[in-house]
Amino acid sequence: MAWTDLEHSVWKVLKDAGLEQRQRYFLAISGGVDSIAMLQIFLRLRPTAQLTVAYYHHGPSSHRRDDWRRQRFDHGGFD
Repeated sequence: MAWTDLEHSVWKVLKDAGLEQRQRYFLAISGGVDSIAMLQIFLRLRPTAQLTVAYYHHGPSSHRRDDWRRQRFDHGGFD
């Protein structure tokens, strides 16, 4: 499957920073839509790389949102 325009843009940023050949990446995500999108992009761009993902909570809690996030991580729902 061909990369999207956004995926090409992220790849360019990685390449410009000299990070495109790394085998390990550390992503800090909040669990919001933009963070989850970035995680999915990394999974597509670097499918064999080791990703370490750290969850960073930076706002008030929402039980419904936290339950959704927990389910995604517990069940590997990022495909």
